[in-house]
Amino acid sequence: MSVVDRLIPPAILRAEDQMDDDRARRARVLLLMIATASMTGLLSGIIHYRDGSVLRAVFTSSVMIPFSAGILMLRRTERLEPATHYLCALFSIAVIVSPFLALGSVPLMAGLIAIPLAAASMGGARVGLIWTAIVMLPLCASAQWYPFTDGEGAVA
Repeated sequence: MSVVDRLIPPAILRAEDQMDDDRARRARVLLLMIATASMTGLLSGIIHYRDGSVLRAVFTSSVMIPFSAGILMLRRTERLEPATHYLCALFSIAVIVSPFLALGSVPLMAGLIAIPLAAASMGGARVGLIWTAIVMLPLCASAQWYPFTDGEGAVA
């Protein structure tokens, strides 16, 4: 049994049929995403500290705390959906807030496209559709993304 399998609740790991095996595989992906985000925050903190920016180092290292709480949520609820929603919400906040904090940023559209893909791979099709709607609604509501306007809100 691997370290990742020890963190997955036993109710998810019991593979009695194909659906349970799929849930165990998605739980592994979820935990690996949490570990990747936590380690990225830690390494980014070390890099910022070595560059002399202590405030950025503390901030980027503290990113580990809320991401690691996803493991506790998965173990407590023994369900993938709440932990997946929590993790996707943290990713979306990080994608949107990081340019304003001058921490370096991913291109906004690439980050927003990646969130529903990650949600579908970790939580299943229904969770992926929910996050697709969450990401697309603000884009469709803004005048800049509406195909029949000139970007100022006036119909072209």
